[in-house]
Formats: sequence, structure tokens, C-alpha cells
Amino acid sequence: MKQGSHAETLPFERDEPAGGGDLLREACHGNDDAKKSCGRLRSIAAPVPKDARRQKVGSAGSNGAPAPAPADRVAAGSSPVDRAIAGKEPAAKQPGPDRSVVLIVDDAPANINLLYEVLREEYEIRVAKSGRKAIEIAGSMPVDIILLDVMMPEMDGFETCRRLKQDPATSSIPIIFVTARGEDEDEFTGFACGGADYIAKPIRESLVKARVKTHLELYTQRLAMEKQVQRRTAELSETRLEILNRLGRAAEYRDNETGMHVFRMSKYARGIALAYGLPEEEAELLSNVAPMHDVGKIGIPDRVLLKPGKLDREEWQCIQTHCEIGRKIIGSHPSRLLQAAASLAYTHHEKWDGSGYPSGLKGTDIPLFSRIVALVDVFDALTSERPYKKAWTVEEAICEIQRCAGQHFDPEIVDAFMSRVPEMADIRERFSDAPFPKGDEETPGRRQ
Repeated sequence: MKQGSHAETLPFERDEPAGGGDLLREACHGNDDAKKSCGRLRSIAAPVPKDARRQKVGSAGSNGAPAPAPADRVAAGSSPVDRAIAGKEPAAKQPGPDRSVVLIVDDAPANINLLYEVLREEYEIRVAKSGRKAIEIAGSMPVDIILLDVMMPEMDGFETCRRLKQDPATSSIPIIFVTARGEDEDEFTGFACGGADYIAKPIRESLVKARVKTHLELYTQRLAMEKQVQRRTAELSETRLEILNRLGRAAEYRDNETGMHVFRMSKYARGIALAYGLPEEEAELLSNVAPMHDVGKIGIPDRVLLKPGKLDREEWQCIQTHCEIGRKIIGSHPSRLLQAAASLAYTHHEKWDGSGYPSGLKGTDIPLFSRIVALVDVFDALTSERPYKKAWTVEEAICEIQRCAGQHFDPEIVDAFMSRVPEMADIRERFSDAPFPKGDEETPGRRQ
């Protein structure tokens, strides 16, 4: 609004009764001594024609006809602030690509108008006349910064700020308190409940603009840093996962010419996890760590791992150490991915009845991921061709797995497996091994 113009008034002054001095004092929260601020408001708002001030809401016009109702005046083309508070501003309106969104929260229309006039040229403005409405707006549309009054009915600014900071969707939005409460205790409370800054009324235009600009720049920088951290974290996770997969394949290549076993294990385990009722995130985690179950075979001597005949007692004890070796290879790490992989490498040969190794765990003491992998590992071994045996049919393998329910396998995992048999058979076909050459009796087979 240009200074000196008599054609336009402050948006809320159009609906106020006569007495411009009262309105200006309201903007300063009734402080009669705050004349500098009142003078500032007069410089923003041009004098209002007396005829316009005489007409109160619901009074008769010059021709005796009733004055338009407030909603009619809003719809007739008043300011964006009027329309926003009256609920006439389109909620779906999106800010411009280069304009930040400022949410002004105050129960006094004159205070909203004052801040609106100071900021509207540079920012998209949203307004709320209560704390509850502010929370609703901030949670439903983009908001980059909030200017928040303290003294409001029902829910004051401090409580509004606390609730905004408790919600992960709005907790990062910077909040600047703009209030007449300027005591040290008030400022301390404002910062303690999550405020980023504190501006005392009467406000100065240059100060408000500077503070808003500064906190928006800090907010933008923080968002950019968070995105960069998320991107780097994702890259590290992908790299870590790729290393796990490579290690898993390396272990398989020691006693399986194709290395397809780890791919099938991953697919089998994911399907059974979902059938068992695990959420998608958990099923995906199991899919990622399943290839690492036999990584400890890297540490088993060739004379044992690649022996074509039956292992003697000493050799069998040696092969069992691959569980502990696998856990040591993966190590101890705060990453859930690596923790799950280490646990699986160590416990995937435990049996439901307690007769497995290395610790003789029984029942639900065996980690769930290991109970699932124990079943799919056997299913894959039974249905795969080896130099010392032919591949079992899926039907034969199913019969064996059902026979071992309650002994080798968790009965509930067997039920989940049975509900996905067609999917298991399809995976077996799509990721099948190349056939072993006939007569190659010295080719090593997988050691359980």
C-alpha cells in the first residue's frame, strides 16, 4: 500500500467501527505510550474516509437499506487477509516457486494486518486467529516459518509452539514469537518451548524483515544439509548392502559353481517372511541379509569344504565352525542390517527341537530370521542337483519339510512356507543352477 493513498485502507479496518485511534492502539496492545508504533501504523494505512467509518456491521446505509453482511463484504473483493480468515481464501493455493510461506498467528486482526503489510511483498502469507487453527494449517500445507502471538484465548502461543514441536511433521518449522510480553521470563519460556526468536511489540518493520529473512535462510540451509545427510546415508547403506551381497556370493562360489543359491535364498526368505506376517520392511531386511548366512565358509579349509566324500568327526566339527567365523567376519556394528546379518550367520543351523548347532538353541530362542532361513536353506539344498545326488522334486522336498516340522523347523514357519509353495517353485525355476557336467565326480557339493 502506498503512503498517502486514500483509496484503500487496512484490510480489517473496513469492518471496524468509527475511531481509528482505538484501532491503532489495539495494534499496540492498548499501550497508549507506544505512539511511535501507532505512527508507524498510520504511515502504512492511509486515513479512512469518515463515511466508511460511520457504517457499522448491520447498520443502515445512506439510502436506508441494510448494510451488507460481513460474509458478503468478504466475497465482494476485500483483502487476502480478510478472505483467509473468513475461510474464503482457496486452501489449495500453492506458493510460488521462489516465495517462502509465512504463517501469521494472532487473535487480533489489526496485528495480523500490520505483519501482513510488512511481509506481503516478499512472501506468501497464511493467517490463523487461534493456536488450533495454526496447528491445522501447518500440518496440512507447506509452511516455512511461523510468526506467533503469545496472548491468545483457549491455547496461548507457548502451548501452540510446544504442540507444533512435538509433531514430527511440523517440528522443524522455525517459530518467532511476536508479542507484547517482553519480560525476561517470557522470553525464556518462549525459547524453552522451542521458539527460534522473540520479537517484542511494538514491532519495527526493519527488525521483523531481518529476523524472518535470517531464520528462513537458516531453515533452508538446515533442510539442504538434512537432504545431503540422507543422500549420503542412503549411499552408505547401498554400499554396505552391496558388500554384504558380494561377500555372500564369494562364500557360495567356494562350493557352488553358479552362486545362484544366495539369490534363491533371498527370494525364498522374503516370501515366507511376508506369509508369516512380517511387515514389508522386515521382509526386505531379511531378503538383504539372507545371502550372508554362509559367509563363514570363507574360513573353512579347502580339504574339508571341498571334500567330495563323507566327512569324519573331526572334519564335521571343523565345518560347524563356519557359524562363528561368519559372525566374526561381519563383526559387531550399530547398523541393524549388520546386526541381523551377524545373528543369522551364527544361528541359521539351530533346530527347533534344540539339536542344532553351534549353541543348541531351542524353539523361539532361535531368532525368527534364522528359523526362516533354516527352512529355505534345506529346501534349496534338497531341490538342487549336486555331483553326489540328483535334485529332489518340489513335492518330495515338501514332504520332507512337513515331516521335520516340530523337529528341525518351526511349525508356523512350515505353514507359512506351504502357503507359498507355487511362489517357491517359480523362484526355483527362474534362478536355477546350470547342470553339473556328467562324470565330474570330483566337483565339490554344498556342505550344510
